Amino acid sequence: MPDDGTDVMAMSRLRKMWLPTGKRVLGLAAAACGMLLLASCVESKMRGRLHENAGVQRDDFEDLFAKTADTQQTPIGWREAYRRMCKDNLSLRQSETQLEQSKRIKRDQWMTLAPRIAAFASLGDSISALTNLGGSDINAEVVTSLNIPNPFQFYASLYSAALQRQNAEWSHELDKRRAYIELHSLFMEQKQLDESEAQLKNSMANDNLVESEDLTRAVAALRTEARNYDRMRSILRIRANQLLNTPGANWKLKGEPPAISYKDRLGKMEIGEDFGKLALNLQAIQIEGALLRCQQVKFQQWPAVNFGFSGPPLYSNNGQSTDFSSDNLWFFSGAYKTVDLNDPIGRTSISQAENRLQYTREQLRMRVENDSNQMREAYKTYQELLAEEQRLQTKIRNLENSSATEPVILLAELGERAQLISALGETRRRIRQIDLQLLIWDETFWK
Repeated sequence: MPDDGTDVMAMSRLRKMWLPTGKRVLGLAAAACGMLLLASCVESKMRGRLHENAGVQRDDFEDLFAKTADTQQTPIGWREAYRRMCKDNLSLRQSETQLEQSKRIKRDQWMTLAPRIAAFASLGDSISALTNLGGSDINAEVVTSLNIPNPFQFYASLYSAALQRQNAEWSHELDKRRAYIELHSLFMEQKQLDESEAQLKNSMANDNLVESEDLTRAVAALRTEARNYDRMRSILRIRANQLLNTPGANWKLKGEPPAISYKDRLGKMEIGEDFGKLALNLQAIQIEGALLRCQQVKFQQWPAVNFGFSGPPLYSNNGQSTDFSSDNLWFFSGAYKTVDLNDPIGRTSISQAENRLQYTREQLRMRVENDSNQMREAYKTYQELLAEEQRLQTKIRNLENSSATEPVILLAELGERAQLISALGETRRRIRQIDLQLLIWDETFWK
């Protein structure tokens, strides 16, 4: 039987042998606990941020809800409203941002040819030696290389970048025109609403002409009409705030926008440089994009060829040579081709791309037919509305020049005149809608 001294020495050797392993186990356990703690922190952070953001949204709702009860209006004219819209409208700002981003695509494509400098640093060893890491286990290098991509794919990428920029430019122009027309419509609708409310006040002031048995019914009708105008005013307020990006404001649109009328040019406009050019350009972009995708599919069937150049490490802590002699400069090239066994020569992919191109052409052709038919119908409707406007104006003038003095006749003429004025307002609104539909494609206006 060994003595106590032998037992002590054996226990000491066992402790020395297992101590590093125990430290490693404790280290791994600590790392696992750290990961669990980190996951818990992420969940807690997320819940806290969501609660904070929900609070901000609640405060915004309460603030805007209180402001909607404010009836005090701030006058704003056409020039100031147009300036605010161009500067602050969210859709225009987003469209402008997309335009700026598209301008950088081509530059970024060329920058892919610039030499690359890469830095590498690593720290590692076997798990059993984690407690004995030293400086020799740390490796660091800084290297440079130059890659030349497939010229066909590079050309296709440049062409795609140019196409995206042009599309963004024309789309931004279309967005500006639509915003202008929306603002123009708001001003005209505000004017029509003011006129209708003035007419309502005039009718309420003359309610003494109504016989006693009809008084209650007439007053109820006037009050219903007044509530309708209140709702229309609220809708105009929201639309103006959305267009000018001023939530909570209460604008009073004053004055009139620039006059727009195509009654003198009706039937004389032809698709081309002066009318509809932007629409033709946007359609051409769609066709060219489909053509480009078709060509890219065909390029993908060719082997991809790449060229590259690399030199020795600019820096290495392993003592590796950084001599830029010809022996340490490397030029390499390669070609590769992925083959789909279900479609070895890419016939299916090419056929699908060509079908999409044909579909785009046919779809645009049907759209052109629809647009041309709508324009022809708009011309006919426009002429009919102009004739109706003239007829209503004549009847209103005749009533205004009436010499009747009896209350019953005056009441009947007053009601007829109100109906005619309402019909005239609706006729003019429809004429204005066609004017604005034509305006968006009138290149002479936007030059």
